[in-house]
Amino acid sequence: GDHSAYDPDIAVSKDWVYVVWADDRNLIRDLFFKRGYIGVGVEEGEEQRVSIKAFPTIFTDRVLLNGRGSGSLLVYDASGRRLVKLWEGEGAFSVTWDGKDRYGHRLPNGIYFIVLKGNQVRSKKVIKVTGRK
Repeated sequence: GDHSAYDPDIAVSKDWVYVVWADDRNLIRDLFFKRGYIGVGVEEGEEQRVSIKAFPTIFTDRVLLNGRGSGSLLVYDASGRRLVKLWEGEGAFSVTWDGKDRYGHRLPNGIYFIVLKGNQVRSKKVIKVTGRK
């Protein structure tokens, strides 16, 4: 049935990603939590600069993502489901995400998390909204 998720948030800690959100599927607003193993860690003494920036953070058609690091740049929905890999490599990156999944399907409005996952993990929250005509 129809239900809405509210106030999703994500946290990353060493080898785990945590997602929490409120949901009204049971006619009252319940709090939900999901934990997923991502299997990454930082080597002892490793001092690599890792960053990710998104502009704009609220977008209609596309969002520009740039930064630096090594590993994969991935998009997750508010429930923690991986939707698409945008980049993989090492060093500086600059990519545009068009709000579509790995199959080219346009995703619905909502909150998405851009995660740079490698030796270190960084994440950025972006919000997709419908543009006015």
